[in-house]
Amino acid sequence: MKQESFFSKIWRVFTPLATYYVLQIIATIGVCTAFAMKFVGQADLTSASLESIYQSMMRSVLNSILDISFWCTVFSAAAVIPILLLFRKKDRRRADQLGKRAYYTRPAAGAYLIFLALACAASLAGNNMMLISGLLRDAEGMMDLAVLSQPVVMILIGMGIVSPVAEEMIFRVVMYDRVREYTRPLYAGILTSLLYASLHMGLVQVVYAFLMGSLFSYAYEKTHSWAVPVLMHVGANMMEILLMETDLFRFMFGSRKQLIGMTLFGCAIVVIMVYLSEVKVRTIEISETAAGVSADSQGQGEL
Repeated sequence: MKQESFFSKIWRVFTPLATYYVLQIIATIGVCTAFAMKFVGQADLTSASLESIYQSMMRSVLNSILDISFWCTVFSAAAVIPILLLFRKKDRRRADQLGKRAYYTRPAAGAYLIFLALACAASLAGNNMMLISGLLRDAEGMMDLAVLSQPVVMILIGMGIVSPVAEEMIFRVVMYDRVREYTRPLYAGILTSLLYASLHMGLVQVVYAFLMGSLFSYAYEKTHSWAVPVLMHVGANMMEILLMETDLFRFMFGSRKQLIGMTLFGCAIVVIMVYLSEVKVRTIEISETAAGVSADSQGQGEL
């Protein structure tokens, strides 16, 4: 295979994200068209003034802007997943041709629980820190506001499952592996986490997304299993939904002391889970021949 140029590498790394942006544009056009047709159908066209018709439609648009944002995100995420699976398959064929494909034993079942607890605790602590500081109200991104405008069932499906699966497929399963091919894991994790954070709005949300993305990259590099960061992202999003849309954690807001106490508890769980991941979670690189053998017979890690 011929030597790749610098621009070829850049194009290859950013293709998944560019594909997602293109699908977002297409989804936006489609969703906006559907809502526009709905608004026209609801408008009182018998009004004597065109200005009053225009004002009525604009009010409908403003009242529905959060719904539009939500559906654009969900539809573009759902559409990009099969494309990313094709990218993943292509990358595996490429690695086979270059003789660079690595095989690892599967992480033990306990590893999934450790990283899920890590993600949920980090989400709890991070959101509580923003609440305590007062920054969350001032820095909520459009996606967070969109979540708040939807029924809980649609939030769970759209923002709790579909969106995190798509984002992890983009930034960890495809982009991280591609960057990892050209540089060290640390740099791959930083770059993909920065790109993931760029999807968010507001400085606080960007910082929070970067830290969470770094945790997901750490887990992916540690386990070499795409299912781990996907599970973590789903768990973190579910925790945010439970915090914002249900009364499950209502007790935390009874007093500032309770909120701080739960935040410290979340931070402690994060520290404990990182420690356990370092001492208990281990995957072993195996040969291509051994990769064909069931992971059960390979020990499946240490846990």
